[in-house]
Amino acid sequence: MRNMKGVLIGVSLGIGAAYSVGLVVVAIILLLPGLLAMMLDTSENRLLGRSILFPCVAASLSPLYTVIRLGGGSTGALTVLSDPAVLGLAWAAAGFGWLMVEATTGMARVMLEANVRQRRGQLEAQREKLKAEWGEPEVAA
Repeated sequence: MRNMKGVLIGVSLGIGAAYSVGLVVVAIILLLPGLLAMMLDTSENRLLGRSILFPCVAASLSPLYTVIRLGGGSTGALTVLSDPAVLGLAWAAAGFGWLMVEATTGMARVMLEANVRQRRGQLEAQREKLKAEWGEPEVAA
């Protein structure tokens, strides 16, 4: 199944390159961080790869539309790619996606640890209450 995905992606890129080389080149350059993250992310759900790719795609839609409006050729691609803000925004969006994954996992860890400490305190208080009510349990040797 994974090999079939590669074939479909290759065929799609081939058709896209035949239709509009400039559009495919701009798409690959703008989506490069997200595509690399998807390829390098070996986890089952590919959370990191998707979290990097989706903001990258969102930031790339307007430049890709501009290339289409300019005819989809190499002159339109060079016009779009010559603006450093376009590449900077797309790659910064990928960085933002990575930062969000790292920040949310860190925050979730801190919150879970706080919940565990709170629950442990409650259980220890309940244990002390039961110990006071029932006495110390005898341990058979």
